[in-house]
Amino acid sequence: MRIYDESEARNWATACHLCGLVPHVGLLLTLIIFLSKKEEYEFVADQGKEALNFQLTLIIIAFCLIPLIILIIGIPLIILLGFAGIILSIVGAVSASSGNYYRYPFNFRLIK
Repeated sequence: MRIYDESEARNWATACHLCGLVPHVGLLLTLIIFLSKKEEYEFVADQGKEALNFQLTLIIIAFCLIPLIILIIGIPLIILLGFAGIILSIVGAVSASSGNYYRYPFNFRLIK
């Protein structure tokens, strides 16, 4: 790790959380930032992992909810999951921009 500008690290970490708001490519964008900046900034490595794990968690839960669409209950649950993803990504971005380590309330820690 090199000595770095703290605001630059916060900006990259914030971007990791906000990439989750971009449909279809958010996971890829977060992965690119994480892989390119993790050696440079410890804060980005931590928050990038957290954001990647959260996005993967949302994808896994969404796939598990697909069969419930047949029972009608799946539709409101997927909508609720989408709102939770948006709100929690914004909360994570605000927290990272302040320099605080953010942990999502529900998250499968797949990437260690």
